[in-house]
Amino acid sequence: MTTLAEVLASFDPNAQFAIPEGWTQGRTAYGGLTAALAVAAAQQTDGDALPPLRAAQFAFTAPATEKLSVQAQRLREGRSVTSVAVESLSGNTVAAQSTLIFSAGRESSVRHSMITRPDVPAPEDCLSLDAPSTLQPSSLPTSNAGWPPVPSRSPMPKSPS
Repeated sequence: MTTLAEVLASFDPNAQFAIPEGWTQGRTAYGGLTAALAVAAAQQTDGDALPPLRAAQFAFTAPATEKLSVQAQRLREGRSVTSVAVESLSGNTVAAQSTLIFSAGRESSVRHSMITRPDVPAPEDCLSLDAPSTLQPSSLPTSNAGWPPVPSRSPMPKSPS
């Protein structure tokens, strides 16, 4: 099965895109794949390189089946923000409509009391999800996922009768 990186490397927004085997749930492409193609199409539009993606809205309106045409258009390019609309067509039907906002970072007078990242195990320290299961999506092998180890727990104290 192809990885997401391989799928995106083969994506050309100027051509119809065949949804790879294993990247569907039922008859439609996974929403995450459709969203990733929309972002990739936006990043390949004509003009200056886009700043980082800051906000995105994806409306999945119909099944994305077999082949997609992904068309991106820059709506507005300001000094620090660029808005891009992306329409993903499956046949003659709009399968997804995306609005993406790209913006450079800027200083703010607002100061946050940042929450520190929780202490979680590294991916290589997690239990593997390689064992086949009917409960996992077929695209799972394309991701680097795992279950965190279950911490040992002391037995629950018995309540008084």
